[in-house]
Amino acid sequence: MFRGARSLALVGNSDTILEHASGARIDACDVVVRFNKAYVEGIEDKVGSRTDILVANRTYSLAKAPPAATLRPRCVLSFVEPLHDVDYTAFLEWTGEVPTLVTLAPDLLQSVHVERTRPVTMGTAALYTLLNLFAFERVFLTGFTFYGAAGSGQGVYWKDDRKSRGMFHDLEPEARIFVSILERFAGTVEATPEVESLRARYGSAGRASSGSSTAGLEARLGWRLIRWGMKLRQRAERTGGRLGTGPGEPAKKR
Repeated sequence: MFRGARSLALVGNSDTILEHASGARIDACDVVVRFNKAYVEGIEDKVGSRTDILVANRTYSLAKAPPAATLRPRCVLSFVEPLHDVDYTAFLEWTGEVPTLVTLAPDLLQSVHVERTRPVTMGTAALYTLLNLFAFERVFLTGFTFYGAAGSGQGVYWKDDRKSRGMFHDLEPEARIFVSILERFAGTVEATPEVESLRARYGSAGRASSGSSTAGLEARLGWRLIRWGMKLRQRAERTGGRLGTGPGEPAKKR
């Protein structure tokens, strides 16, 4: 379906995509990839109009969101966990007549190895998979902040106010993985400022430059708290969810 494609636009769902008029740059790419509840109507100047691949979570259904066909993708791609006896009926009703590929998420062998306890997002899985499947020479990225890792863009552009958003992934470790995949890409990488901030913060230098305008004091303190929370959570998982309560006191179930 995408034989001969040389350029890829990976369009994330961060609300930062509405800050940039990237529509023409996105539609100029050979393959345009969007995710889950993405929409383009009325904001084409910001996000473009085409969708070639819609990467979607298998939990989507007609009851949860409009059908995938409303975005008119050429195909749907879904990465799944290795579980048995999963009923895909509702998901396939959602995709309708759109050609759909359901596959296991990739092993991220050609990326930095970091400690994590959660699966990566669809965005990272798609970036890794597509760069390894196709001979792309140029990649354009927008709308990726890992819920604020770049110091901005903690929400999604369709105004989803769920408090659990981002809790199913190890955000900072995954940001490092995401950037390491880009660093291994031999072609040209172009991106909007929030993605460039991610690359500066989590790239081979290990942190953003001290003069970064997008990484303010509040963002740095916030992500320090997230790192502490991540370490506590991982410690609790390694110990079976039990945390000590003090010298001489028995551990209590979390």
